[in-house]
Amino acid sequence: MHFNQYFFVGFITLAGFACSPYDGYNSSDSPAKTEILPTFYANASSGAMIEGDRMTVLDREVKLIHEFSVSEFTRKTTVTVPFLSDQQWFLTGKNAAYYVIVGKTDYAINGIAGVEVKNPVQLTENIAGVAFSPSKGKLIVADEFLSMAVVSLNDAGVVTGTYKGGPNVGTDTAVSAGAIMNDGRFVVSQGDDKISIIDLDATIRDQAWRIQRTFTLSKAKGISWLSPVNGFDHLILVKDSSRIMLVDVNAQTISGIEVDVSGKEVTYSFRDAVPHFITSDVSAREVHPVQLVYVDSAGALQTRTLRAPGTRIRRSWLSPDSGRLNLMYLDSGSSSDNTYAASTVYRYRYADGVLLDKSEIKESVQVGMSNEYLFLRYDSPLGKMERRTYGSDPVRDTVSAYNLPFLQDNYRRR
Repeated sequence: MHFNQYFFVGFITLAGFACSPYDGYNSSDSPAKTEILPTFYANASSGAMIEGDRMTVLDREVKLIHEFSVSEFTRKTTVTVPFLSDQQWFLTGKNAAYYVIVGKTDYAINGIAGVEVKNPVQLTENIAGVAFSPSKGKLIVADEFLSMAVVSLNDAGVVTGTYKGGPNVGTDTAVSAGAIMNDGRFVVSQGDDKISIIDLDATIRDQAWRIQRTFTLSKAKGISWLSPVNGFDHLILVKDSSRIMLVDVNAQTISGIEVDVSGKEVTYSFRDAVPHFITSDVSAREVHPVQLVYVDSAGALQTRTLRAPGTRIRRSWLSPDSGRLNLMYLDSGSSSDNTYAASTVYRYRYADGVLLDKSEIKESVQVGMSNEYLFLRYDSPLGKMERRTYGSDPVRDTVSAYNLPFLQDNYRRR
């Protein structure tokens, strides 16, 4: 099952750094665990996320979330994480006044102004996915049995309504993928080809799933992925067992072209401001063509072919404002907790496929991306981050020891 959302809509993507210029999506990160549940999608990070001039960092060592200014590269605010877990992520929005903290078995809403609510709807099993729309104040958390906590929030992160529902939404067939759309509705797939649209406000009011419509998507087989499309309330991006397609939920039909991905390796279905896929030949090990599949600003499905160095892609970042696509490859070693031993970021202008530059990262760090900068987060108890420009001769700025005041406070309280 897979869920998706807007600024975090859908189920949790597990990311070290997640980057997005919009209030709606972040790109996901780890190839081994793109999301907690392959059915839900959300903008979630286990390290840091960047939206506009706001960069938010989770530091598990000191149980803190720091917020930095990207342009000034200085710390602005800090909040305490209410609990620690072996698996832990956080979600927020571009202008949100609160964070959603998700662990292995618990979740909490943690307001910047001090509001804190843990498990507003209690789930029994391990958490398997999360959907979150800060702009619409909607949060969905699912456990491994696909029991779902639906939570409505106001702008300060105060819970205003809840509902607990199961995976069989209107039929006896469990949800297989889902997303919170830009207008706050919940879209889910069921079985091979069924799509349902759910009114979450009515669901909370009536304490039962309230379905606006259900339709059959022609020729679909095994829908495994859904994502909303930034700027369009009626469009969703859909992947089934062999195709990527754009669906108009109002017309209940496929819109425009369909991209055949049978026999291809769909390397990373990153859902960010422009949800996109990178597909390639599964046997390629050297420089070869890869295909970018995305939705353009006019709401049409597009493809672009680029030359890339191999199939070991670890991250992707797409910026519609600058027309840039970044692909990050692992050069050596392995990735652990979204930390990469050595990697290279290739930056393209995707309209014509030109390779603009490449940035070699030799440090063992977590990596974040924005239009202008790479951000490197080091494994340091005191806290250390580096901001550098792209290319072979980067300009570097460092901020460090930002954890020190909080470590001193913790020591004095002992």
